[in-house]
Order: sequence, then structure tokens, then C-alpha cells
Amino acid sequence: MSGVAMEATMDVKVPPNLAASGPISPAAASTADDEVRRIQLELGVLVSHARTAMRDAATYVHPELQSSGYAILFHLVQQGPTLARGLVEVFGLDKAAVSRQVGQLEQLGLIARRPHPDDRRAQLLTATPGGEARCRADIDRRSARLRELLAGWTAADLDSLASLLGRLNRSVTLR
Repeated sequence: MSGVAMEATMDVKVPPNLAASGPISPAAASTADDEVRRIQLELGVLVSHARTAMRDAATYVHPELQSSGYAILFHLVQQGPTLARGLVEVFGLDKAAVSRQVGQLEQLGLIARRPHPDDRRAQLLTATPGGEARCRADIDRRSARLRELLAGWTAADLDSLASLLGRLNRSVTLR
């Protein structure tokens, strides 16, 4: 679920009073009489929750870790060793931003560099065993919390949500 681990990049502006109030009721959204607007507002609330969860995950892994660094670590744990330029492409960050995050991750002992097997000039970034263990512990912790939150949902609702989120993610990825 690398898309969720990373911060959303959609242009969703949520007024502070709506972001803090939780889900938008259909009655509140109907004033605009536009389901797309309701979806946009709900996505804004979800993105706000995701940002908070990302900061919490980063702190869980290491108190000094920034959420963007956590996103890189998560990517390395899920996808395996990656070149820094690959991270630039995946996250849409500039080289300097990736370099700063990689430096912090390295300093914290969460990732390491190793020579690329096909190109000794290039270096692969990989999660250290400790970094991977902390990241996986966080994933397990967040998965348990999500299971608690969704405990009252039917299997059909869970399947529907997973399908619709997958469809939305594919739509966003294709743009």
C-alpha cells in the first residue's frame, strides 16, 4: 500500500472546520448538491488523517524521523533496494530533498547504501535489518488499529471499500 504510506498529492483544500469535524454528512454536502464535491471533501479529511498517521508512524520508528523519511523507508521495505533517482521519480521530490532524507535515514541507522551489482558507480539504498524491523512493527501496529476501526463493517462493505479505493488509486495513477 505504498500510495497510502506516501502523502496524497491531490489538490484537495479542506476548510479547517471541516477537517477537524470528521466525515462530511450527506446533508452538509447536499448544500453544494454535488457528489463530486462530497467526495473531494471526504478525501480531504482522509488525507488529513493520513498525514497525522504518517507523522505518528515516523515517530514510532524513530523519534527524530520525519514523515517523508518514513515514506522512503516504507518504500524500501515494501519494494526492496532502490536507487536514489528511483525515489526521486516515485515521490516526485527533487534530488536535494531525497538526499536530505536519505542522509537522515542513514544517520539513524535505518537504511544503508551498497554498490549496485551491475553498475559499481551507482549505489542501492536498502533498509537495514533494524530499519526493516521497526517499519514492519509499525505496519503491524497500524494494521491492528485499522482492523479495530473496521471491526463493525461487513465483509461486503470491506470488499466494496477495497475495490473502490483500488479503482480510485488506479485512476489517479493513470493521470
